[in-house]
Amino acid sequence: EAKHEEKADDHFLSRQFSRKYTLPEGCEAHKVQSNLSADGVLLITAPKKPSLKQVESTAIPVTYQK
Repeated sequence: EAKHEEKADDHFLSRQFSRKYTLPEGCEAHKVQSNLSADGVLLITAPKKPSLKQVESTAIPVTYQK
């Protein structure tokens, strides 16, 4: 949602914009970021959740016996 207001001596201008998007499955919703450029381009980024393989991997030390 974006809102813009301008006040002048003889008038008041108010603009408001709202739009909803559905996030794809597998993204971290609490880490979503948005950026609106000066020329009006909206960029929304949402990082992917780590895959189960990354979460389950464990380093196992290897010992060497002579």
